[in-house]
Amino acid sequence: METQETIFRKVGEAIYFSQILELHIIALSTILNERFSAGIDRKKLFLESDTQTLGKLIVILKKHVSLDDGGSRILQEALEKRNYIAHHFFKRNVYAFSEDNANELAVEKLDVAIKTLAEATAMTVGFLEGFCSAFKIKLSDVLVEQDL
Repeated sequence: METQETIFRKVGEAIYFSQILELHIIALSTILNERFSAGIDRKKLFLESDTQTLGKLIVILKKHVSLDDGGSRILQEALEKRNYIAHHFFKRNVYAFSEDNANELAVEKLDVAIKTLAEATAMTVGFLEGFCSAFKIKLSDVLVEQDL
């Protein structure tokens, strides 16, 4: 049986990939909306906080890029996995900390979600790197509003 720490670590990893995926989509949408020229300077891209849901961000991205069925499927599955983890995982796996069978099933679900979210994140970083290269923006110059 996995420990509570393992489950919490895996949930954290899934949420991490979800937020990085959101960040990539916000950056891509900013570039594709040609708002990047209003940023700090033409060589940097400053991303303000965006309170739109991942689902809405994916819809915005799809308005600007043409994704094949595989790309659309990856983003849709990532959205579903993110929403499951964020809104349903702990309610639907309430026995994961007390029963071996429920624990193993919960860990399997988390592993699948992490893999799916990592695939979507890798796909979007590839797009982001390409657009940054085309606009001569270093990826390290994609700046994010920080909470301090």
